[in-house]
Amino acid sequence: MKPLQPTRQHTTITLVIVLICVLGIGLLFLGSAQSAIRQQEAETLRATIVHSAAQCCAIEGAYPLSLSYLQTNYGLTADTNRFVIQYECFAENIAPTVTVVPR
Repeated sequence: MKPLQPTRQHTTITLVIVLICVLGIGLLFLGSAQSAIRQQEAETLRATIVHSAAQCCAIEGAYPLSLSYLQTNYGLTADTNRFVIQYECFAENIAPTVTVVPR
């Protein structure tokens, strides 16, 4: 029996399948990279908020009781459409607890 020779149609179909697989894997890596970037941005924003609160305490002698105080008086900007920010200040002499999570 004579072995089957790949036809041009088989080669094209194989090439298309391989290309689709490569694109799918690429999209998975892209999604993973975007997620990691968003998480890093959230951590950077959290560190900025904590730093701003410490700066306020150093200047005024007390930690701000709200995030809006930092935004109004210290120029802090935070994209609340992209991040959920939880700012909890128990007392003016205790550093606030800050949590930032990507939406």
